[in-house]
Amino acid sequence: MDQLEHFAKLINGWFWETDSDLRFTYLSESVTLFTGLVPEWHYGKLRTEWRSDGISDENWAKHLNDLESRRPFYDFVFCRVESNGTRWMSTSGEPIFNEFEEFLGYRGVTRDITSQMELSDKADKSKAQLLTALEIMDEGFVYYDADGRLVMCNEKYREYYPLSKHLMVPGAKFEDIIREGVRKGQHPDAIGREEEWVEERLAVHKSGNSIVEQKLKDGRWLRMAEQQMPDGSVVGMRIDITRLKIAQENAETASLAKSNFLSTMSHEIRTPLNGVLGLAQLLADTALDQDQKKKVATILSSGQTLLAIINDVLDMSKIEAGGLELEDKVFSLPGLVSTIATPFQSLADDKGIELAVSYEIDSSMVIKGDTVRLRQILWNLLSNAIKFTDYGRVQLTIELVIGKENIGELVSSPKDHLVCFAVEDTGAGIAPDRVDAIFDAFTQEDSTITRKHGGTGLGLSIVKELIKLMGGTVRVDSALGEGTKFIAYLPFDAAAAEETEEFSLRAPNSEGQKGKPLNILIAEDNEVNAIIAKAFLDKFGHSVRHVENGRLAVEAAKDDWADLILMDIHMPEMNGVDATKAIRETDIGKTIPIIGLTAEAFADRHAMFIEAGMVDVLTKPFTEQQLADTLAANRLIERRSRSRD
Repeated sequence: MDQLEHFAKLINGWFWETDSDLRFTYLSESVTLFTGLVPEWHYGKLRTEWRSDGISDENWAKHLNDLESRRPFYDFVFCRVESNGTRWMSTSGEPIFNEFEEFLGYRGVTRDITSQMELSDKADKSKAQLLTALEIMDEGFVYYDADGRLVMCNEKYREYYPLSKHLMVPGAKFEDIIREGVRKGQHPDAIGREEEWVEERLAVHKSGNSIVEQKLKDGRWLRMAEQQMPDGSVVGMRIDITRLKIAQENAETASLAKSNFLSTMSHEIRTPLNGVLGLAQLLADTALDQDQKKKVATILSSGQTLLAIINDVLDMSKIEAGGLELEDKVFSLPGLVSTIATPFQSLADDKGIELAVSYEIDSSMVIKGDTVRLRQILWNLLSNAIKFTDYGRVQLTIELVIGKENIGELVSSPKDHLVCFAVEDTGAGIAPDRVDAIFDAFTQEDSTITRKHGGTGLGLSIVKELIKLMGGTVRVDSALGEGTKFIAYLPFDAAAAEETEEFSLRAPNSEGQKGKPLNILIAEDNEVNAIIAKAFLDKFGHSVRHVENGRLAVEAAKDDWADLILMDIHMPEMNGVDATKAIRETDIGKTIPIIGLTAEAFADRHAMFIEAGMVDVLTKPFTEQQLADTLAANRLIERRSRSRD
């Protein structure tokens, strides 16, 4: 018996027996530890005399029925409320029969499960709190088991999917729920491709690790996040992002409106500016006295300054909107630098300072990159240096960087060549505490600079952003009274052998850039711009015809007279893009070079013009030299002309 008592303690309970009348005949000594009552107190008492607490009438009746029917029972739970608290018990028993199948009584075991019940109660309370939290949260919550059957979801989740919410009951299959939603048009993206959409949605759900956006029939947008648990079940959240999407769409609309405004402003400002600069350049080539030459030079200088300001403002707006794209053209680096430095020579001479350019690169170096942006960077750096230098010199040095250990710190995207551009001056210098600020938009070293030298304060900000966009870095070394040195590192791709060869063929020859006389058709609705273009072409020795719109250009191209067409973009009746497409559809127009003329200075727009069938694009206002360079760069027109002789 001592051994039995030991077993009773090990199970945290006691053993018991009854007779055939269900009166207790035996209880192990351990019952006293749990009830405070000795075994003898129970002897002779019926089980029915000792109804415990915490039992519903229904469960008590079932228990008594089991006893009367001599059926075994297992884990019948009850409790006893005592002065020191509530104690929970679980009892199990089996009937005992002799060899004649006569009922002798019950034999069983009772265990103390108070700690388990307390843990279970805490778990139930935690579950209830969790369910309450899930119900009041603003996000939809759903839980599917490993077989894709619904375990639970909150009311917010059902609210998001009203057309299929009637199926959202425990045990419902995920596939059945989404198919019902698709059938009732709950998912606009599924219309017309229902089965394909269902398969895609099932794949996303089964992957168990996804964050996607979902549009609903009522116009709402949800961010749908799903995470697979270790047992294969899937927990999902639905967050209403409708306001965010509306704000995003409004921002995109505003950005598009801003881009359209910038495009329009670019066109409307550059078009008359082309007339001012073009006519001033033509006037400068006539017989003028010294006073007249000086005044014309002032017009040209002021126009170029205005153009630079326009470029800076438009480019800064594009940079802020993340819409500035880079071009990738083959070009001669020494040649480009030379064309940039030359115009500044007269400015330096006027101020009585020296402008020097040092080429520490191969004179035949041909690379690939955005010539427009590189020109803009060097133009701003040289312009600043000359503007703020009253005596001494300005030095531009171009150097090929080789073998630097910290090359990764100098560029964000290393390429075939790393070129260092250094612009150093002997000007007033910059205070140490102002060095970083000079790269901020609309910022200058001090407020007196604007009054003395002019400018928007955008130039260096543009420089920094363009260099960053091109994958390079820029730094400045300066001290008050000791001048300033800007050092820019820019990566470039090397031109392939065939690209270099083609560039050499297209480059200006020793006989000049005008080439063989051509028949050139100008499609331009602005009379002043047409006069300027014709005057430049007349100087080159070309024959010119002029039409006022795209429709007339298409008709004129059918005559097979023109060797080349200069096509304005914005024209009445038919624009330049549509006219180019129409010409390309004719047999004669398949090979004729068409060069776009536009006041839109954005690379994405230029790319659209090229895609329409133009071979090149020239931005207004353009100079005589730029027009000559463009004709030379498209020298294939000469081969077409010679084929007619």
